Amino acid sequence: MDVKSPPSTPRSTASRLTSDLQTARRGAGSGVATPVNAKTKRKALREFYGLNEAMKREKTAIPEIDLPDFNPQSYVNDLLKTKNLKELLTVENTLVKEIRGLDGERKSLVYDNYSKLMHAASTIRKMRQSIDPVAPSTDMLGAAIEKIQRLSGVARQKTSEQNNGEVLTEDADLARQREELVTWVRQSPQRLEELLQHGNTEEAERQWTKVQGILDRWSEVRGVKDLRERCEAAMNHGAPTPPPKQNATEADD
Repeated sequence: MDVKSPPSTPRSTASRLTSDLQTARRGAGSGVATPVNAKTKRKALREFYGLNEAMKREKTAIPEIDLPDFNPQSYVNDLLKTKNLKELLTVENTLVKEIRGLDGERKSLVYDNYSKLMHAASTIRKMRQSIDPVAPSTDMLGAAIEKIQRLSGVARQKTSEQNNGEVLTEDADLARQREELVTWVRQSPQRLEELLQHGNTEEAERQWTKVQGILDRWSEVRGVKDLRERCEAAMNHGAPTPPPKQNATEADD
């Protein structure tokens, strides 16, 4: 008559693990090789805590709603048949949270892609500044303004294509504000001359102080030095200077 070994229990597994560890310690102390190694210890620990079964369940448990052949109508009908009102509300709250999470991830991806676009434009600008030997001029400001306008147009287009593109809308508004600021600064020499010609010296000095602060922050931008000289000439009642070209409308930040 065959005698079957009793099924393994948490207690017997723990006892076996303790015995193996003691054997390993004795073997290490006496210099004698022992069959117990790190892999065996990990296997015994996983068996004791039931981790193997948990890992198998995690790998095989795929939510029904994520299956390729998922049928929404059948899923809803099954919920209505098997769930009470409280359980249905719980399922609804879970789905709403998951939808909001996915929507947040989508917005994050859109924002990340737009940030990469802005970073690439800034990198191209810096490379062109380090290679181009042409002297600074206000024409470079015009080219920069055109670039920001193109980026602003892309942002507005993407905003119209997204149902909830709040991030792109904010970026487009920021680009438009920058465009207006650059245009206002480029027109400063003519505006200062007109104010002085009409005797409005106080307003001219106030605007010139504001323009100086902006030009200080833009000191590395091509064309700023020439624009500053034209403004100083206007404030010193110098000769009128020709207005900048009007075919450019954007600048890099």
